[in-house]
Amino acid sequence: MKKLTALLLGFALVFSLSISAASPVFADEAETTAEEASSEETTSGSSSLEWPTAPETTSEAALVIEASTGAILYSENADSAIAPASTTKLLTCLIAIERCSLDEVVTFSETAVDLVDRATSIDAVAGEQMTLEDVLYGLMLPSGNDCANAIAEHISGSNSAFAELMNEYAEELGCTNTHFTNPSGLYDSNHYTTASDMYLIAQAAFSNSTLIDIVSHTTYTIPATNMSEERVVQTSNYLISTSNTYYNPTVIGGKTGYTDQGGRALVIISEQDDMRLISL
Repeated sequence: MKKLTALLLGFALVFSLSISAASPVFADEAETTAEEASSEETTSGSSSLEWPTAPETTSEAALVIEASTGAILYSENADSAIAPASTTKLLTCLIAIERCSLDEVVTFSETAVDLVDRATSIDAVAGEQMTLEDVLYGLMLPSGNDCANAIAEHISGSNSAFAELMNEYAEELGCTNTHFTNPSGLYDSNHYTTASDMYLIAQAAFSNSTLIDIVSHTTYTIPATNMSEERVVQTSNYLISTSNTYYNPTVIGGKTGYTDQGGRALVIISEQDDMRLISL
């Protein structure tokens, strides 16, 4: 996430530039245009406009797009298959919001709370019940894999059946190189996407006001349940935590992810001066 933070901060410089909606603009093409414009303005005595230098990244893939126009500000290996880790939960959350009511009661089963070692969770126990809204906060803030499993079972009966639904949604959104096998982002060689496809998922997710409200929270209190006292969950997204050194006031929210095999992942939406960027 530290590396992707540098990417976001570098591209914060482009917020003040005018972006054309006529066609996607790649950073290297725009840089040439800016240099030509600078040369012309200098010759005519006007002040020059400088396109910011793109930051160096060591990420396998990265993409920065202006949300309202689709203008591509930065692209690196955007069509290469990558492991999305828990950024997968953006689609899980979106499907749940579209398919269910927030006040529906979700019951955690034995299989939902049976997690692999070191998997993130809200420590739900078998038989515990809470509203879907509370489960969604547990899904998106601390990245609860138990919450992802419970949602999948609530909607489709099993993780595998829900994964089929996820793949149908992804295809409807226009994804062409994406395949999900689970609702949480748990590593699987057959669980993959690309930066270009994840952008399409993020664009749909961040267009949902309920989802935006959830991912913009830094903390949330899950009320006491039939089997637990109240829980206070915290976001794993350092970019929106004011007490964190990585805090960036332009960031509205997003989703982090990590697996040992796939590494770190991050999808965020940021805004300044009425311009919105989706970065991943």
